Amino acid sequence: MILNKQNKQKIFILHNGCDRRGLDVSRMRAFFELNNCELMRSPKKADCIVFVTCSFRKSKEEQSLDFIRKLKRHNKKLIIA
Repeated sequence: MILNKQNKQKIFILHNGCDRRGLDVSRMRAFFELNNCELMRSPKKADCIVFVTCSFRKSKEEQSLDFIRKLKRHNKKLIIA
């Protein structure tokens, strides 16, 4: 299904800087663009927030939980990957 411009989903993608997830984020961005979504630079303007995380190290795990708490405040759809 192809949406027209007025119905584009607005997506904000964020990751916690984990090198292992960089390729995943690139693929997600390409997927959303190919599926007629608009990538946003701010979570405030998005319909959905996608947060890509890893817990390779304990410090990244704690950092990710902090990000999730902050992102939940935007009251948007939140996908954790």
